[in-house]
Amino acid sequence: MKLTIQTKLTALILPLVLIPLGVMGYLAYQSGQSALEKAISARFQEMAFHTMEEIDRYLHEATTDIRAWSAMSVMENIKTGDPEKKISQALKRLKANHGVYAEIFAIGLGGKIVGSSDSSMIGQDVSSEKWFRQVAQTKKLHYHDLKFSPLTGGFTINFLNPVRDVANEKETIGYLSAHFNWSELYDGTNTLKVNDEGQSPSGYVLLIDREGYVVSGPDFIFADEMGDERISEKNLLAQGYRSAKLALEGKNDVLVETDPTGRNMLIGYAGSSGFRDFEGFGWALLILEDTREAFAPVLKLRNQFVVLGAVVGLVAVILGITFSRGLSLPLRKLTRAAKQVARGDLSQSIDENSGDETGDLAEAFNHMTRDLKESRDKLISAKDYTENILKTMINSLVVTDRDYKIEMANEATLKLLGYEEKELIGSHIGKLFGSEKGLMNGTQLEKLPEKEFLNARETNFIGKDGHKIPILFSAAILKRENREIQGFIFVSQDITERKRAEKKLGKMQSQLVESEKLAGIGRLSASVCHEILNPVNIISLKIQMMLKNKELGPKLKDVLDSMRSEVERIVKIVGSLNKFSRKGSSSLESVQIKDELASSLALVEKDFALENIKIVRDFAETLPQVQIDKDEIRQVFLNLIQNAKYAMETGGQLAVSAKPADVQGSPFIRIEFADSGCGVAKENLDKIFEPFFTTKPEIYGTGLGLSICYQIIQKFNGTITAESELGKGAKFIIDLPVPTRTE
Repeated sequence: MKLTIQTKLTALILPLVLIPLGVMGYLAYQSGQSALEKAISARFQEMAFHTMEEIDRYLHEATTDIRAWSAMSVMENIKTGDPEKKISQALKRLKANHGVYAEIFAIGLGGKIVGSSDSSMIGQDVSSEKWFRQVAQTKKLHYHDLKFSPLTGGFTINFLNPVRDVANEKETIGYLSAHFNWSELYDGTNTLKVNDEGQSPSGYVLLIDREGYVVSGPDFIFADEMGDERISEKNLLAQGYRSAKLALEGKNDVLVETDPTGRNMLIGYAGSSGFRDFEGFGWALLILEDTREAFAPVLKLRNQFVVLGAVVGLVAVILGITFSRGLSLPLRKLTRAAKQVARGDLSQSIDENSGDETGDLAEAFNHMTRDLKESRDKLISAKDYTENILKTMINSLVVTDRDYKIEMANEATLKLLGYEEKELIGSHIGKLFGSEKGLMNGTQLEKLPEKEFLNARETNFIGKDGHKIPILFSAAILKRENREIQGFIFVSQDITERKRAEKKLGKMQSQLVESEKLAGIGRLSASVCHEILNPVNIISLKIQMMLKNKELGPKLKDVLDSMRSEVERIVKIVGSLNKFSRKGSSSLESVQIKDELASSLALVEKDFALENIKIVRDFAETLPQVQIDKDEIRQVFLNLIQNAKYAMETGGQLAVSAKPADVQGSPFIRIEFADSGCGVAKENLDKIFEPFFTTKPEIYGTGLGLSICYQIIQKFNGTITAESELGKGAKFIIDLPVPTRTE
C-alpha cells in the first residue's frame, strides 16, 4: 500500500510539531506546578506561623491583664477580707467586659478566696492546690498549662499574680487568679480560614500541647476521645505525626503526611516561641488540608495542559506546519510567564483571547497569578497595619540593633524631639539623651542585658533644639529564636505636664502653710497685745513721774531716759503687732493703681534724690481699676519703697512698674518693685514674709513690715512674691485681681 504525500507529510509533521510542543508544554507545566506548589506551601507555612504567634500574643495579653488588675487600688481590700464585696464587684465587671475568662478571683495569703466574679466561690480554700503553692512560694507571675479546673468546672488556663501592698510594694497581701476559657482557643482555631474560599471540607487546624495532645481542633477530633484531665486523649506524637514532632521542636515549615484516614494531607506547622515576656506553653499549631484540595490549582493546570496538548496535536495534524507557530506561541508566553512567577514576579499576565483551550489556559494562569498576588498583598497589608500601629502610638517608641543604632522611631518620638526620621535612623540611641554618657544617667541601661528589661525610669530626652524633656523610660531586649540579642526596644512617656503640676502643687502648699502660720501669729498677737500694754503703760507712767523729780542725779536720769526709750520701742512693737493681728472689714473702693503708686513715690522722691537713688517708672498707659483699701495698699507700697532705700545705702536705682497680666486665664495687675541694692541671701528668701524676721539692726525695724504687706495683699485675693540673689538686688512682685463685670 502506497502512502500518500499527505500521509507522509502528516507522519512527518506530527512528530516535528507534537514533540517540541509536548516538551514546551511539559516544561511550562512543571514550571507552573513548581511555582504554585511553592506559593501554596509558603501560604500554609506563613499561616501556621502567624496563627501560632497570634495565640501567643493573645495569651500574653492575659498576663498583661492580670498584672494590671493586681495593681488596682480595690485589691487593698484583700487585707480586710473584702467585707463590702468591692473586689467581687470589680471582678464581675472585668469578667463581663473581657468575656474570655471563665472566672476571676482574689485569694488571701492563707489560701481562701475573698473575692470572686462568682459569689459562690467566696470562702473556698485553695491552699492545697499546686498552682497556689507555687505562686505563694515565688511571689511572681505564674501561668499554668490547660487543665481541668474543679473550681470553674471546665478546662482553663490559669494565670496567677501576687497582689502588692500599695504602701509597701515589697509586701504581698494576696493573689489574683484569672482562668482563661478554653472555648476561646477552640472558637478561634475552628473559625480560621484554611484557604481563600473559607474552611474547606478537608481543611482544619490542630493546636497541640508540649506532650503532643490535641488542645483544640474540629469537633470530630473530640467526638470519642474527650478526657477528664485533658481536652482530648488524641496524641499526635504517639500516632507518629512527623509534623507534630518538628513543630514541638520549635521548627516552622510544611510537609505532606498521611493522616489516620489514609489521606495525603498538606500540613503547615509552627511551634510556639512566646511573645515578649510571655514564654509560652511549648504548644504547636498544625494546619491540615487534603493535598487534592490544597493543590487543586496545580491539578487544574495539569488538566488544562492535557486538553491543550490534545487540541494542539489535532490542529497540527489537520493544518500542518502552517499553524504550528501560531499554536506554539501561547505556550511560549505561558512558559515565560510561569518562569517569572517562579522567580516571584506575580505581575505577569497572559493576553490571549483565542476563545479556545489556549485562552482558557491563559485565563486560568492569570486567575492563578491574581490569587497569588492578592494573598501576598494581604500579608504585606497585615505587616503595614502592624507598623502603622507602632508608628501612631501616643508614647515614644524606638527600636535599635544590638549596637544601639536606631532602626525605627515612631511619629510620637519625632514629634516629641523635633527630628525628622532620616536624622535618627542609623544614629546611636544616645543622641536622644544628648550623648552616649547621657544615656546612662538615671536609666541603668548598662544592666539591661542582665535584667532583660528596665521599667519606669525617670530621665530626660534632649530635643533637637537642646531643651530637656522629662520622660518615664522603659527598655527591653529583642531576642531571636536562639536567644541571641537582636536589638533593643525603648518606650518613653512624656511627663512634662506631670512635672509642672507637681511644681505648681508644691508652690500652692507652701503658700497655704505660710498663710496658716501668719494667721496663727496674728491670733496670738491679738491675745497678748492688751496684756503687754497694761504693765508697760504703768512702767512708762512711773518713769515719767521719776523724771519730774528735780533731785535726780545725772546718772540716774540717763538710766531713766534709756528705760523710757526702750518702753517706747516696746509700745511701737506692740502697735505693729496689733495692726498685724487686726481683722475686720477694709474700706474697699475702686482704686487706680497708677495714681497710688505716683502718690507714694512723690512722698519719697526728694529724699531718694538726696540718697543718690534714681526712681524709674514704667506704667501701662491704661490700667483697669481694682477693689482695695486705699490706705492699706499705700502702706504696702511705702513699706516696699523704704525697704529698697535701706538696701541701697550707697545709691542705686528703684524700678517701679504696673502692667496688665494674665494669671491662669484671669485678668490681674502686676506691680513690680526692683532695686539694685544688696539683695537677699538664698537661705533667707523663704523667710522674709515671716513675722519678726529681719536682716536690719533692731533700731531700724521690728521684722513685721513684710508680714503685714503679705497679709494685706492676701486679704485682697492677691499674691506677693520675691526674687533675689545676694549682691544683685531684689524684686518684689504683687499680683492684684481685676474684678469682672459679674463681681
